[in-house]
Order: sequence, then structure tokens, then C-alpha cells
Amino acid sequence: MTQYSLDSISALRRLGDNRFQSINLPFWMANSSSKMAYGGCAMVLSINAAAQTVSAGQDKHIYSVLGTFLGPTRTDMPIELHVQEVRETRTFSTRFVVASQQGRSCLSVTVDFIQAPSPSATALLPDFSLEAPQLTHYSKTQPERERISGLIQQGRLPKGFDKVHFKTFAPMDGVAPDTRTVPESVLAQTLSGYITDVKTTQDDLKLVDRRSYWWQRTPSNLSLGAHGEVLYAPTMSTATAMLYCFVLDGASSFVAPVHSRVRLDTISAASSLDFAYRIHGAPIEPGKWYAKEIAVQVGACERTYIEARLWEEDTGRLAATLTEATILRAKQPARL
Repeated sequence: MTQYSLDSISALRRLGDNRFQSINLPFWMANSSSKMAYGGCAMVLSINAAAQTVSAGQDKHIYSVLGTFLGPTRTDMPIELHVQEVRETRTFSTRFVVASQQGRSCLSVTVDFIQAPSPSATALLPDFSLEAPQLTHYSKTQPERERISGLIQQGRLPKGFDKVHFKTFAPMDGVAPDTRTVPESVLAQTLSGYITDVKTTQDDLKLVDRRSYWWQRTPSNLSLGAHGEVLYAPTMSTATAMLYCFVLDGASSFVAPVHSRVRLDTISAASSLDFAYRIHGAPIEPGKWYAKEIAVQVGACERTYIEARLWEEDTGRLAATLTEATILRAKQPARL
């Protein structure tokens, strides 16, 4: 069985000046076609490639990643990354990355790095944030495997559901193994859309007010730097930025049908078009608990717009956001 981790999906080798290639093939996860790779693979690889071209001695951290998907990524070939240095100043480094396979572009990304501010400078400026939602504490929730197993034992899920579920979402389980679903979440109460006829605690809310939540924590065994020809994230702040870009992107394409109680087997296409990922303060910390919140804001003309938020558990501050436009198409009725 393939073992997934942030290390395995982000590892690069250098092909030349500002050119890189993924060590491993991108993977499938819940797409309609088994030949189509999950978009998070190209996202993570692009961030790592950009970071490889920024001098580690500058103490710069990622604060913005803006991307546009240009075409599907295949699972049967590696991804190549070409990095262009757009800006290099004392305060900022900007990189434009194109991810491609055999000359066909899959994703373009602009990654911005910023110099860490001095404590004396930040002390003079306002420091504020939205307040985090009130959620069941992570210590009172179960790891996802335990939760699914318990539901099978209770008869709420059929036997064998866990094998199918974790085979489908194995990459997410490997990259973010310390994930706990929050009871208040719509996706938790509908079992990620598997059950559409159950009443949830958010049924009386408008669609745009419904939310799903997870607790997340960074794995403690992330690899950094160069290991022979293999290039991992050069710094821990880059590693956590990559991880939570991948995590916040998760479920974005199908949150609209799940929150609106539409069966997923009625959807013919659900994939990302573009995204904007931003870290709003200091780098995301390893080993610290964060709450992910996701909601749909707009749906029209076979497109949806979603926002995912990442909240610090201890301070309640908004640590990061990812907004995303997705394509959403229903299956056409069979012709007689």
C-alpha cells in the first residue's frame, strides 16, 4: 500500500537553474477519473519549488499563494516546476511558478515571501482578529478512524465502509494524520455527504451560514532541507505553509453539494479553478492545534466560491484563509 505524507508529496529533485521535478507521481483522491491527480499535489510542489529559490539566510516566510489551475494533472507522470524570480528586495521575495507535465501546463502560482518584522516595529501597530467559533474541544473528539469504526459498530454505516472511505481519502489521512472531525460540523453529521436524509443541527440555517469543521495538528516528523538529491521544504515555516494549503483546500470542491444536501453521486464534475491562500500573522506553528472552518459563499452558473479559515486553538486568532472558485456540474439525465 502506498504511504502518503507531506514529505512524499512535496519531495523534489533539481533539473537545472530554477527547474525542478517531483520525486513521486501525483496521486488520485476522490476524483471522477482515476487518471486525474488531486490538485493539492501541484499546489504543494509549487510552493516547495518557489521556496528552494529563496535564500534561507533572509528569514523570509510565505504569506501569500495565488494560483490558477490550467488543466488536469495526470497520475502517470511526474510534475515539472519552472520558477521565475519576479521580485527580490530586502523585504519581499516573489516567485512565479508553472507546474507542467510533458510541456502541458497544469497550474500557475505566485508565491510571496516577506521578511519577519521586528518586535519593536509590530508593537506600534494594531493587532486584532476575528473571533474563532465556539467548538467542541479537540480533547473531546475522536481520531477519524475511531469515529468511523464506532459508527459501523453502531450500525449507522455498512460494514466495509471504512475500507472504502480510507482508501479514497488515504492521501489526506497520511498528510494530516492528526485530524479530528468536530461534532458541530455538517460534514461530520452527514458523514461527508454519505447520508443525505439525516437531520443536522444546521438545517435551519441558510446555506451560506452552514459550516463544517475539523481539528488539525502538524505531524512531528517532517523532513527539512536537502537529503542527497531529494529536496524537502527548506524551513519549518515553509513545511507548515505547504501542509495547511493542502489541508484548507481539502473538501472545497464538494462542500456546496454536501451543505445543500445534494447526493455526491449526482455530481459529474467538482474541481478547483483558482485559489488564494494567505497566512495572516506569524508562520503556522508545528505541533499546535488549529481548527479548520469551511463554508460556501456563492453558487451560480455551475461555479461555487468557498472560504476556508484556520483558527489558532489557544488564542482564537485567524491564522490563515484559503478562498477558492470551483467548477460544479450535475450529471445529465440518461437519454432514452
